[in-house]
Amino acid sequence: MLRKWWSKVKLWKHIHIKHWYAFKGEFFSDVWDYILLSPWNFSKKDGLKLKWKKEKYYLWEFPKEYILNIGDLLIAMTDLKQSAPYLWAPWLVNKKNMLHNQRLWLVTIDSNKLNRKYLYHFLNSEYYRWQIRSSATGSTVKHTAPDRIYNIDFILPPLKTQKRIASILSNYDDLIENNTHRIRILEEQAQALYRQWFVEFKFPWYEKVEMIESGSDFGLIPEGWKVKKLDDACDLLMGQSPKSEYYNNEWNWLPFHQGVTNFWTIFPTHTKYCTYDKWRIANEWDILLSVRAPVWRINIANDILMIWRWLCSIRDNNNYQSFILQQLKSIFYAEDIMGWWSIFQSVTKWDMQNIELLYPSIKVIEDFENIASKIDMEIVNLSKQNVSLKKQRDILLPRLVSWEILVD
Repeated sequence: MLRKWWSKVKLWKHIHIKHWYAFKGEFFSDVWDYILLSPWNFSKKDGLKLKWKKEKYYLWEFPKEYILNIGDLLIAMTDLKQSAPYLWAPWLVNKKNMLHNQRLWLVTIDSNKLNRKYLYHFLNSEYYRWQIRSSATGSTVKHTAPDRIYNIDFILPPLKTQKRIASILSNYDDLIENNTHRIRILEEQAQALYRQWFVEFKFPWYEKVEMIESGSDFGLIPEGWKVKKLDDACDLLMGQSPKSEYYNNEWNWLPFHQGVTNFWTIFPTHTKYCTYDKWRIANEWDILLSVRAPVWRINIANDILMIWRWLCSIRDNNNYQSFILQQLKSIFYAEDIMGWWSIFQSVTKWDMQNIELLYPSIKVIEDFENIASKIDMEIVNLSKQNVSLKKQRDILLPRLVSWEILVD
C-alpha cells in the first residue's frame, strides 16, 4: 500500500526522451576533444566506464546541442547480453566534452514534479530494471523503445521526499567517487615511481651505477640488473575449460572467471562458481591477465578462484608482486598492445613464457617493493571500502524507492 501523498504514475507524465545524433563513422578518431559515448561505456549500477586509450573521438562539425552538459541524465537503450544487465542503465553526466551518440537517450524532466537524482536512483532499482528487461526485444542485441519506457510504473513521492531519498543514496555515491579518485591518484603515484626507477633509471644511488648493454629491447640497463623471461621470474598458470555442467550461480565451491567480463578497476566481481575437481586455481593477490581479446587487461585476485582458458595468473617467484604488477602495466600499457606496438587478439602460453622482464638488483627491487606494496595495500583497502559501500547502497536503494523505509 502506498503512503499518503505518494502515487504510482506512468513515466510519460514527467519525462521526455531526446533521440541521439548519428555521428558519421568516417570522422571517428583515436584522439580529439569530444568523446563519443556508447552503451558499452555504461556499468550495471555505477554510471560511466571509460576505457583508457580505447575511446573514440569525433573530429568534424556537428550540432552543438549534442554536447552533453554536467547533470544531464543519459540512458543506454541496447545491450548485447541476453540477461540485459546494462539495458537502460542510467548515468548522471559528471564530465565535460561528452557527445550524445547513437543508442543512448537523453532524459529531460518536469523539475516541478520530479527530482533528477531521485529518477536516476529509481532507474537503478531492481523494481524498474525488471520492468525494462521483461519488455525488451531482440534475440542477440536486447533493446527497448521510448513507448515502453514511458509506460513504466513509477513511484512518485512528494518532491521534498524525493530529494531526501536522493540525498541519502547520493551520499554513498559521493563516498565511492571520492575513494575512486583517491585510488586513481595512488595508482598514478605507483606508476610514476616505477617509471622513475625502472624506465628513467633514477633509482636511489643511480649515479654510482654504470649502464651496460642488455642485448634486448630494453637497451642499456644498470650493471648487475638482468633481463629474464616471465617463465623464469614468475609462476605462470594458464586457465582451463571445464564443462558447463560444473557451473553454478549459487556460491557453490570456488568463484570461476572465464574472461574479463567481471573485471573491475582492481578486483573482479564474482557471479559464477564451479565445482570441477581438476581446477586451475589462482591464489589471493595473484595477478590475473587476459590472454584473449581484450588481451592484457589486468586485475588482482581478491579470493582463491578458478580461471578459464582466456585468463592466466602470475605470481613472482620471490613474491615481489607490486614490482611485477607495475612492470606488467608498463609493458601492457593499452589493451591488445605490448610496449613495442605489437597487436594481439590472443596469446599462447609460449607467448606468455617468453615475455621479457627487467629484473633489478635485490636491493633496488626490495626498496621499491617496500614503497609500492604500501601504496597497493591502501588501494586494496579503498577498493574494499567501495565494495562495502556499494553493497550497503544497493540494499538500501530498493527499500527507499519502494517505500519500505520511510524518510518523510
